[in-house]
Amino acid sequence: MPLRTAKLADGFLKTFKNMGFKEVLALARPLLLLFRRMNSELQIEEKTPESTGQLALHLPLGLLGFERIKRYLLIPAPEAAPFYWLQMAGEPSLAFLVVPPEGLIPNYFPEISSDDVAFLKLNDSAEAGILNIVILNPGGRATVNLKGPIVFNRKTLKGKQVILSNANDFGLKHPLPLAS
Repeated sequence: MPLRTAKLADGFLKTFKNMGFKEVLALARPLLLLFRRMNSELQIEEKTPESTGQLALHLPLGLLGFERIKRYLLIPAPEAAPFYWLQMAGEPSLAFLVVPPEGLIPNYFPEISSDDVAFLKLNDSAEAGILNIVILNPGGRATVNLKGPIVFNRKTLKGKQVILSNANDFGLKHPLPLAS
């Protein structure tokens, strides 16, 4: 779910209130860096994508539960790579935490239906960008949705949240590997 930055930071602190700092750091170092940034004076601001290295993605069908919202900014988080914010355009305080699966989720080979390939006008797999939505669960474990990734055309920046043809091979709440 998209979360207002203040609520997200508050929820994060409540989730980890009974854990020591080292335990939290071991579980979610990249997430800590993102939340620290959100609570700092450097709040995420909407800027022109060209000036910040952001990508402006167009999701004509929206995301599940947010079908009316069609435009998103993909904002890199260099201090917490490989994570990104998928921010609703025009609403800088609403964003999903996302991560590309490459190099992070072993044996993740999503199969995209021919209808989705046609919808996104993908000519080959190199044109496809894939993002998975990250969820911070009670108890401190971060998970990713591997069944319903956001797939976008790297050339046109048109995207869609898809249900994979091989969705039964993956989980909705796949644990993220622990930070080293």
